[in-house]
Amino acid sequence: MKHWYAVHTRSRHEERVAERLQKKRFDIFLPRLNCWSKRKDRRKLIRIPMFPGYLFINCRMTGNHWLDILKTNGVAGIVGYERHPAIIPAEQIKSLRIIDVSNIEAEPYPMLRQGDRVLVMRGPLAGTAGILIDKREHGHSIVINVEAIGRAVTIHIDGSLVERIHDA
Repeated sequence: MKHWYAVHTRSRHEERVAERLQKKRFDIFLPRLNCWSKRKDRRKLIRIPMFPGYLFINCRMTGNHWLDILKTNGVAGIVGYERHPAIIPAEQIKSLRIIDVSNIEAEPYPMLRQGDRVLVMRGPLAGTAGILIDKREHGHSIVINVEAIGRAVTIHIDGSLVERIHDA
């Protein structure tokens, strides 16, 4: 039975990997967003991958298909757990397809969980680091700790302004 899977690509290789896998007759979906480019002299509407570094493939994941995908130049791996590829629900792919063909404004949104260490990337609080304590429909609550004095402050901020800090 065919299922959807996520293929992790090398940085900025999504389109080339999609072309190579299509030449191998795989059913590929590379969702994209409309985005204004940031150039010095002009602004231009361009299409960028919705999920940088990823594309989706619909196939029966046999041993041969697995190897054929992994051997494709630019593929970093198949998303999954210990040699078991993670199946992406068809309903999620359907939703992504609808967004892909529409002309609505959309932008990537960070996948955050309570307890994540986060960093504010843009806006007047750029550079502020804290811990996500609450996710709400219209923003998130972040706690900024000052451990030396045993005090903290909570701020409410739009989740699109923060990124998760990856512990080294």
